[in-house]
Amino acid sequence: MMADNTKENITVVPAMKLELVPVPVSDVDRAKAFYVEKAGFTLEVDTRPTDTMRVVQLTPPGSACTIVFGTGLYVATAGRIHCGARLRAFADSQRVR
Repeated sequence: MMADNTKENITVVPAMKLELVPVPVSDVDRAKAFYVEKAGFTLEVDTRPTDTMRVVQLTPPGSACTIVFGTGLYVATAGRIHCGARLRAFADSQRVR
């Protein structure tokens, strides 16, 4: 038997947005050049908070979501991205709105 879809029994799903997508790359400068010059992304951040960490954050045209890549941010293997606490902390402190 199917449940009646009434206001009383429908679960409200909160509005969610995808804001930051980590992208593993092998060459940060080459990836940055491609996304900015060929794909038309806007460069939001290119910084080196430490000697071993570089963060590049880009926004696609017309999007509220950004991509991030760099060095010292996460461990990436084919098909998987393991974001570290440093990337999450940096993303939280640098939100593009």
